[in-house]
Amino acid sequence: MLVVVLVVWALATSPSPARAATLPCSVQFGMYETGTPWDPSMAAIRNLDSAINRHSSIVHWFAQWGDPGAGTFSANQPWMLSNVRAYTSVGVAGSTPMITWEPWGPAPYTVSNNTYPLPRIAAGDFDAYIDSWANGLHTYGGPVLLDFAHEMDGNWYPWGYGVNGNAPADYIAAYRHVHDRFALAGATNVQFIWNVNIWNPAGIDPTTFYPGDAYVDRTAINVFNWGTAGGGWASLSQGLNATNVYGRLAALTSKPMMLAEWSSTEATPGDPPGASKAQWILDAAQSLATNFQRITAVVWFSWTSTPFALDSSSDAVAAANTAFGGCTS
Repeated sequence: MLVVVLVVWALATSPSPARAATLPCSVQFGMYETGTPWDPSMAAIRNLDSAINRHSSIVHWFAQWGDPGAGTFSANQPWMLSNVRAYTSVGVAGSTPMITWEPWGPAPYTVSNNTYPLPRIAAGDFDAYIDSWANGLHTYGGPVLLDFAHEMDGNWYPWGYGVNGNAPADYIAAYRHVHDRFALAGATNVQFIWNVNIWNPAGIDPTTFYPGDAYVDRTAINVFNWGTAGGGWASLSQGLNATNVYGRLAALTSKPMMLAEWSSTEATPGDPPGASKAQWILDAAQSLATNFQRITAVVWFSWTSTPFALDSSSDAVAAANTAFGGCTS
């Protein structure tokens, strides 16, 4: 995720009893929380779940290939995966790990620090590393959502469109190669996510980067309301419709669709009169229920101690409780 100046920036379903939550209980709810799952107690995300009365059945974190702590599978991933699989909150047990797996690093994390070029990924130059994750996740055995090289339509990552000479064909070849290594390892428990951004500066159709149904288990969109600091206040509906990204993905494939990262900032004096994060949450949940029914999972990006955190205000927490709370699985 990257802050830029623009109007909008750009989540397995568990059946649950019907209730009055605005977001249907059939839509899986999950969360990214900055310190999770690095804290073995999982206290911060559990407190958020308790506050909104909804279990995070997807727990999201990031791993960079070049980071020795996050990127080396054996260093931390096994215990974190096990903790997430056993995670309990609000009387519900068990969550699915979702890992955004980023081919960059070590620091500096800049576009020009292109340590893992797409053509070299596709050529097999990093197969030993890819196989360490494929074999590790196969041994783990539980369901895992793997979001490889997300937001490829943007230009803020080394694998992004138009940087380091990258073209859609380079991305597709690298994505397919990574998927094939997991298939060779027998890691059928890993579901591959193909994740685009709500907006990209080139105005390129994100479906240009689609690797094909044989390589993708879920499609995903990242969408944020940045408010005046990011160019203007925008509802979830406005964000998803602004570049027709939802419509494009819905027409592209019948694969399940999710919001892999979504959030809203708190309103500031520069935002429209009456705008509020609380109302944004309520409106977003209603839109998901009525207008965006292809979306089967949503993963809130709760960026701790920022206006994007789910608990950035008591009003936001109350709205999230109304919008999401009360579902059991």
